[in-house]
Amino acid sequence: MNPLVGGDVTYFNGVPANNALYLAPGSTQPAPGTTVDGVYGLLIPQTQSYGGTGACLFATVDLTPFDAVYNDIYGTQNAGKIAPAFLNAIAAGGSCGIPASISKAFSQTSVLPGGTSTLTITVHNTATSAVPGLNVTDTLPSPLVIADAATTTCTGGTLVAASDSNSVSLSGAALPVGGCTITVPVSWPVAQAALCAAPGTTVTNVITPGTDFTTSLGQSNTPATAALTCLGEPPVIPPAGTVTKAFSQTSVLPGGTATLTITVQNSSSAAVAGLNVKDALPSPLVISGAATTTCTGGTLVAASGSSNVSLSGATLPVGGCTITVPVSWPVAQAAMCAAPAPR
Repeated sequence: MNPLVGGDVTYFNGVPANNALYLAPGSTQPAPGTTVDGVYGLLIPQTQSYGGTGACLFATVDLTPFDAVYNDIYGTQNAGKIAPAFLNAIAAGGSCGIPASISKAFSQTSVLPGGTSTLTITVHNTATSAVPGLNVTDTLPSPLVIADAATTTCTGGTLVAASDSNSVSLSGAALPVGGCTITVPVSWPVAQAALCAAPGTTVTNVITPGTDFTTSLGQSNTPATAALTCLGEPPVIPPAGTVTKAFSQTSVLPGGTATLTITVQNSSSAAVAGLNVKDALPSPLVISGAATTTCTGGTLVAASGSSNVSLSGATLPVGGCTITVPVSWPVAQAAMCAAPAPR
């Protein structure tokens, strides 16, 4: 028995014209906004089902539109028509398609230990209106950590992404039309360089829809994945010989000043964390003004009138950086000048 072969059919009546898929043969096209009788198949999009929270519904008076071979009571007029309509409706952007999906990517797919890459999580929205109840959680694979402040273009909600942690979350947000992003700078710590057993060591993290990614209207079930590779070679930390220093003037009179420049070089392709520099000026030199540095972060201490300058907890950028200190030979210590320099 062919289950697609039916007997009498009863058409749907009072159907809004915009929801009518197929009409009885010989019917005229109804005007938008009107209701129509004699409807052979109809569609109720999710946006019209229980205030947008219900299911997307197809209805047909018999099953023959699913069969592209069987000739129904009207010959081949409706044979096989429902299947293409159904596939189009559930596709992205269709009336029954889930509007929210997620993807992710790193700005650089490989780094050295100590290097950084920006992780961008993109939440897509193919609907014509915002989607409420957006929640996203991403747990970075070890040893990746968040290196700086995270940002988002999603609407509202609470974004949590603490520096040096491995988790970023956005909760209670709205997904705007066209979608939005969460951007997170991440790094592979120098202290975890040993995890790069060989060049090409790769870690991958996954955002799983339904647990890590949800919206009030549901979400696509395709996971978001992104991989980051450690190149297996730590940054070249400059040896002591590449820390150099020089005075802007090599001779001064008592009471005169010169600028001391300490240069720390970095010939690697990545910044180096944990930079510490100390310099004790020889007697009788003293610091005569504010010291400055082009090194990243850290604490610079160089009190005026003292003979010590120190930088601790800084980061050595690619190419290196400098510490600049104005120093003077006090007039009170003029006696230490055994003889004046020739003029």
